[in-house]
Amino acid sequence: MNTDQFWGIIDAAALSSKGHQGKFLSLTQAALKKLPPTEILEFKLRFDEQMRRAFHWDLWGAAYIIRGGCSDDGFEYFRAWLISNGRKVFEEGLARPESLVNLKIEEDDCEFEDLIFAAGDVYEAATGADLYADLPIRAPVADQPAGKPWGEDSRYLEQRFPRLWARFNGSS
Repeated sequence: MNTDQFWGIIDAAALSSKGHQGKFLSLTQAALKKLPPTEILEFKLRFDEQMRRAFHWDLWGAAYIIRGGCSDDGFEYFRAWLISNGRKVFEEGLARPESLVNLKIEEDDCEFEDLIFAAGDVYEAATGADLYADLPIRAPVADQPAGKPWGEDSRYLEQRFPRLWARFNGSS
């Protein structure tokens, strides 16, 4: 499965689910169930690649403002949520985190932990095996996000992310 095929599954689920996470998850898993196990593994690898791409200080700053704080785990769930919005929103969010100001966002909407495990659940149901044990060697996860770190000082965040700050006022 290549990157375009990965995004094809994500975009189709995003379009049909209209922001409803339960429906998105069901649609994604239904699409994965139609694939052979090797393609499910490839889907997970493409998902992990996008999660690594989104491991960036600027995006974490956006998540911090939108959510009124954002832990390590919270940022992981935020990145999964961003992926679930489809390729266009994801790419715009990576390039310009302040573009997220244009999305309809409520605090509970901007995390999607279950999506992280979607491929693993389908793979295990199909094969009886653990996807994580069967994955080929994967790229290591960076210890720190890419880009320039930010501080939790509200003045600094307001200067760095003025549009997000204006909308969310530093809290959700």
